[in-house]
Amino acid sequence: RAETAITLAQSDQANPTDWVATVFIAYKAGSGLYRELPKLDALELDYALPTWPGASSASPRGYYEVDGNTTTTYVVPIPTDVGSALERYYVALGTALTAAGVNFSVSDEFVPTLKYGALAEMFSKVGQAANPVLAQACEERWTEGVELAKIMATEGWFAL
Repeated sequence: RAETAITLAQSDQANPTDWVATVFIAYKAGSGLYRELPKLDALELDYALPTWPGASSASPRGYYEVDGNTTTTYVVPIPTDVGSALERYYVALGTALTAAGVNFSVSDEFVPTLKYGALAEMFSKVGQAANPVLAQACEERWTEGVELAKIMATEGWFAL
């Protein structure tokens, strides 16, 4: 969670430096009142008119995320409220991995199990790779592999 001050008279608002994906954005007015901002698409942005209900106050009514050289959040209408901010709930970039870890080995038969476990996690997270159907399929393969490993560990391969 992070609160970032609004850059007045500018629709492009910079995201936090560790930003990966947005979960929720609320607009905090200078008076301290909060309002959820719905995510808009490009067509809705095209129709963003000054005649929108409440647009005369020039407080944002929605947001759109713009990808480019720098990722920003585009809010409409352009904010002019002094002291306003965006409260963001977002997925942050994790800590960079180093080569200081410990190696572990797994038998060749269970390499796909690890792969499906990693894919299940990846497909179930919020972001561009989110895919609940694939996440469920990968989770099933992961569970099968874990159960198979338990049987092998207690009874050996001949029990299969």
